[in-house]
Amino acid sequence: RTRSLAHARRLCALLGRDVGGISLARTARLFRRDPSTISRDVASLERRIAGDPALARRVEELRKALAG
Repeated sequence: RTRSLAHARRLCALLGRDVGGISLARTARLFRRDPSTISRDVASLERRIAGDPALARRVEELRKALAG
């Protein structure tokens, strides 16, 4: 439950939803977390992305790499 693992879960959930079409509920089950926690974490990450251009670029690079 370290911050870096929590950040990785948020990012996986966001990219899984956006690129892979994986529901946040399914991601929550895979990570053994409450669905509302994953949903809240993804919303928090989306707000951070909106306010941080460098983070937005990094996430977009990951989206493109995963989309192939």
